[in-house]
Amino acid sequence: MNAILSFLVTCGGSISGNNNAIQSPSFPELYPPDSFCVWNITVSQGYRVAATFRYFNLEPHKNCSYDKLEIYESTVANPETLIGRFCGQNIPKFITTNTSNSMIVKFTSDASIQKTGFHIEFLKGKI
Repeated sequence: MNAILSFLVTCGGSISGNNNAIQSPSFPELYPPDSFCVWNITVSQGYRVAATFRYFNLEPHKNCSYDKLEIYESTVANPETLIGRFCGQNIPKFITTNTSNSMIVKFTSDASIQKTGFHIEFLKGKI
């Protein structure tokens, strides 16, 4: 793991820089019920945000109606364009914003089943 990598262990917030990571609350323990966390990820101008999932385990559901992780591209014209919605145990593929240097990550859990959550690393990528 990169020694420069910094970790944000809180539930949401603004993160800037070209090398960061987020994880679900209480990771690697079970995330709490009724969580709602929003992270705003920003890398240098002229780059896009690239996300690599190192671990992923949320409550499964075919429509991700219960616990879910949603990733959005954020631009001035479209502040929240959905890139993907994820749940279950399949680690999502490498994800990048299309043209923006800003990504929004939203994590929601319901009151019933909790899992161990996620750990995601973010880097800057060429546009």
